[in-house]
Amino acid sequence: MKRYLTATFILIFLSPLILRAFYDGKIIPSGVSPFSSPSDFVPQDTMLYQGFEDTFPPSGWDTLEISGTQGGPNPIPWCKNDYYAHTDSFSATYGWGYNLDGWLRILSLDFSQVYDIQLSFWWISSYTWHVYPYDNGDLFVEVSTDAGATWDTLWTFGDSVCVVGSGVTWPWEDWVWYQSTLDLSEYADMSNIYIGFHVVADDNADIAIDDVVIDTTSYAVVEKETETSPYGTPFLVLRPNPVITYSRISFYLPEDIYLRLAIYDCTGRVVRTLKKGRTGRGYHNIIWDKRDEEGKESAPGVYFCLLTAGPFELRKKFIIPY
Repeated sequence: MKRYLTATFILIFLSPLILRAFYDGKIIPSGVSPFSSPSDFVPQDTMLYQGFEDTFPPSGWDTLEISGTQGGPNPIPWCKNDYYAHTDSFSATYGWGYNLDGWLRILSLDFSQVYDIQLSFWWISSYTWHVYPYDNGDLFVEVSTDAGATWDTLWTFGDSVCVVGSGVTWPWEDWVWYQSTLDLSEYADMSNIYIGFHVVADDNADIAIDDVVIDTTSYAVVEKETETSPYGTPFLVLRPNPVITYSRISFYLPEDIYLRLAIYDCTGRVVRTLKKGRTGRGYHNIIWDKRDEEGKESAPGVYFCLLTAGPFELRKKFIIPY
């Protein structure tokens, strides 16, 4: 059985999803943006993009090979390779081999000034050789908060919950490029963060990644009454996104303040009010189990979490996947 790609041509068409939006509890007609001025919404900023077209490993990255013996034409450990490419000419590739344990790491990321962090990347490999009928290894995405001394696993392409939660169908297909998106917002306010693409395998197939992006977004701090708020700046984070079984909604209040936290669907209908009333200063966490006010599980689709606190409104879009 062939373990590496001979030729693949992929064309992906994305159809835009047109939504009706809400603001202050009122539905706004289609085509009218609720973000009416630059102060309403800070656009997404790209902290990092890497397409592996230049020096390898790229500046700010490294490779770490624990063990491995090459088995096929593509080398180990991680390397720049023109055999696979999602865009342009190159990708980062880890070849077929035996007793493999190797890392491609992004070093010392500073998330201290951002509150919403999304990692996306394209990947390609063989379901047959890594999941079923063979289970000969995995690609892991891991995060370290102590400069690589210890690691937390966020994602692997061998786990259906991880794959579907990152926006990819299950089972995935051999030698098709997929894009996965992971929410790293729990690492907001931290610095010296490492992200690792980690291969652990034996008699595996080639694995490649490309077009790695880290986006950060500061969501909607809308001051209703004053230009300079006496309350400071709150923030709102929702993780995981997409929401599979539950979501942890985290927010910070700089003062003891009256608030309302609610989930809306894309028509502006209130799905569930999670909290309403005076709430103390500091960090707060609420778990939402995808259920509405009547206890029914919410259908797949696009939703919004809206936090209203004194002069501020913060909103976060999220998805419940099919």
